[in-house]
Amino acid sequence: ALMKAKELVENENVDALIGCTSTSIGKAISNYAKQQEIPLVIAIACGETLTGENCNKFTFRTISHTYQNMKPQVEFAMENLGTKFATMGADYSYGRESVNAFVEQAEAMGGEVVEQVWPKLGTTDFSTYIQKIASSEADFLVNRLTGTGAHKAAKQINSFGLDDQMDVMTNIQHT
Repeated sequence: ALMKAKELVENENVDALIGCTSTSIGKAISNYAKQQEIPLVIAIACGETLTGENCNKFTFRTISHTYQNMKPQVEFAMENLGTKFATMGADYSYGRESVNAFVEQAEAMGGEVVEQVWPKLGTTDFSTYIQKIASSEADFLVNRLTGTGAHKAAKQINSFGLDDQMDVMTNIQHT
């Protein structure tokens, strides 16, 4: 994605870049846009750090970020699902940022994270992660995987009966 952005700026003389489907890609292109002093409008990637700690005057977003997305979910969970929870987050920028945003806000409301698992990108067998979560004292699971990993994990969560044992909050998207 960074090579394509460079090609567009350096060879096609574009005036702005628009897009970025992932937080990791957004970070790389944002740094490049800053160096080139060209606007980058992020339309899909929702990692908070893109316009938070890594903010620069050339990067803008048209979508909410992970912290904003988690706030209503945390409020619902703490009021309706219990206070002890496990997390399953994708082991890259988006997964880590969204899980951390949930945990930070939930702990501020009296929640307690009792288990955290971080499947690597490309994981197809979630059984060991599901077993760890099932053996925890969690009232519910916060599942922050995306793409095909999210779908595969959801099917395995169902086949292992974890969703009968506890509530599962998920965000299946970006497929």
